[in-house]
Amino acid sequence: MSQPTQTAHTSACTTRVPDRNGYVPPGTCGYHGKLYFPSFTLAAIFTAVAATILLGHMIQLLRFPEHGLQRLAVFISTCLVVEFAARTAGTKDQQNIYLAAISDTVVLAVPICMLHSCLQLIEL
Repeated sequence: MSQPTQTAHTSACTTRVPDRNGYVPPGTCGYHGKLYFPSFTLAAIFTAVAATILLGHMIQLLRFPEHGLQRLAVFISTCLVVEFAARTAGTKDQQNIYLAAISDTVVLAVPICMLHSCLQLIEL
């Protein structure tokens, strides 16, 4: 009768301590699959630009409420602000996979919601 044997599994990745922003290089333990090193400054600039565009669309919606596409533009702009804000927060906490999931979900959901809104406008 043979004896059961135990095998030791070695880790395929090396452990690295994340830097102050939570960044670990690709191929190390704790790497979450985004192959870029984001800049907080650029992410904050894009968030501010998206918020400015959202403000402009909101003003247009208040001034010209009869145009149906303004609501769609406000919706898309709001989604962009949420996505860029999540990415901006993610630059300071890169080990937080929830911020990346929020950002990716919003980006993927916008075209679906946009198509639905356009189809509703066509039916009117």
